Amino acid sequence: MRDYLEELVRKSKNKNDGRNITREFLQARILASLQRSKAMIPLAFHSGTALRFLFLHGRFSEDLYFALEKSKDFCNFRDYLKSIQSDLRLEGYNISL
Repeated sequence: MRDYLEELVRKSKNKNDGRNITREFLQARILASLQRSKAMIPLAFHSGTALRFLFLHGRFSEDLYFALEKSKDFCNFRDYLKSIQSDLRLEGYNISL
C-alpha cells in the first residue's frame, strides 16, 4: 500500500495536492484499521471527514472525530491505537504512540 501511495503522490499536480492525497489515504487506512478492531461499535465517526468519506461531500478536513456511543467500558482506545500502529507497520510505516 505504501508503494501505491507514493505513486499517487508522484502523479499529483503539485505539492499541496500530494500532501492532501497522503492525508486522505492515511485517514482511510486508519478508519479501516478501526473498523477491523471493532472500534466502530462503541464509537461514532462524525464531522467534516465523515461527511467526505461517508457522503462524498467536497469538504476536506484533516481531523478524525469520534463520539463515544456506548459505555466507556466497551471502549479501549489504547487497544485501538495499537491496532492502527500494527496495521500501518505492516504497510511499511513507522508509527509511535
